[in-house]
Amino acid sequence: MEQPVKEKSKAIDIFLIVMVSFCVLISLVVMFVKASGLID
Repeated sequence: MEQPVKEKSKAIDIFLIVMVSFCVLISLVVMFVKASGLID
């Protein structure tokens, strides 16, 4: 009975980690573009 719940929570954790990583990646790209002077 406990296994499916554990698997689901683990999948949610992985999903959250991916989302956070994606947001950080976008932030780094924006900072890099601004630093490159492409955005005045």
